[in-house]
Amino acid sequence: MRTWLLPTLCPASSVVALLVPAALFGQGGFNGPGRYEIANVRSQKVIDLDRNDRRTVIQFESRHTPNQTWEIRPARGGGYYLINGMDGAALEEVSNRKSSPVEGQRFDGGSRQVWRIESGPDGNAIIVSSSGMALDIPDGSRRDGAKVQVYNRNNDKNQQFVFRRTGRGGLDDGGPASERGRGRARGRRER
Repeated sequence: MRTWLLPTLCPASSVVALLVPAALFGQGGFNGPGRYEIANVRSQKVIDLDRNDRRTVIQFESRHTPNQTWEIRPARGGGYYLINGMDGAALEEVSNRKSSPVEGQRFDGGSRQVWRIESGPDGNAIIVSSSGMALDIPDGSRRDGAKVQVYNRNNDKNQQFVFRRTGRGGLDDGGPASERGRGRARGRRER
């Protein structure tokens, strides 16, 4: 089990080492259902649903816009649905052939929309489809607009992700994927 060394002050103002299991922090910052921005470890770009066709999933520099946020919802069998904050499209594995791009599709709860979030090297997250393929940035590209794909799991940095929670806990920040926020989201301007 990996542990973190954290300093803590005791009454005598001396520093004492406290061992805390890394598992308490979740994989790559993932701490259960909520709304997140998901960044690739190698490129430092976030997973983005292209605003033009609302289907193509790319990586792009973070702009903190709704199309770059993903609401993580529990699915059957311990998996999760990744629902886009712009329009409620679900991240879907269109084909389980290596190098196949993933897409944002209308949420239907099907098996191609179920993902596991597993622990990877250095405590980062690996996002795995129901067929066992890993979410992957092709060739470790750092280019804005590179399409996100699935590939055989190899645990390289282009398959490792970090989750950054957005909003007030993720589910109540008024975005389109939030049931409570649907009415308010229409009148809000995009940043």
